[in-house]
Amino acid sequence: MPEAVPPCRRRDQVQPSRWQGADGTLALAGLEANADHLWLSFCCAGYSGCEKILHLGIRPGIVRFGAMATIGSIAQRTRCICDNRRIQAQVCPDVRAADTIKREGPHPSTRGDFGQG
Repeated sequence: MPEAVPPCRRRDQVQPSRWQGADGTLALAGLEANADHLWLSFCCAGYSGCEKILHLGIRPGIVRFGAMATIGSIAQRTRCICDNRRIQAQVCPDVRAADTIKREGPHPSTRGDFGQG
């Protein structure tokens, strides 16, 4: 009788995505198809961090850093205005209802760039 749950694959058996960078994080080109619904959020972290948050749209990120720049490499190259270099990055989705998105358009953070605000 076959098992109901497939066996777990070990981490070394998982094939890397074509959008996965050398640091193991996703390249911006892999997010470009959903650029109207996703953005990157960078937070000043660590013990001495000021917790300032900046949003970067996927398309402005591609223009600034290149399509094959990974989320991790951008976080490593980024420094907060408080001179902290420990930056935490995450991909944020637009979780508004479909009718709200249709009525209001793309979320402002999807168009965001470091130069704003």
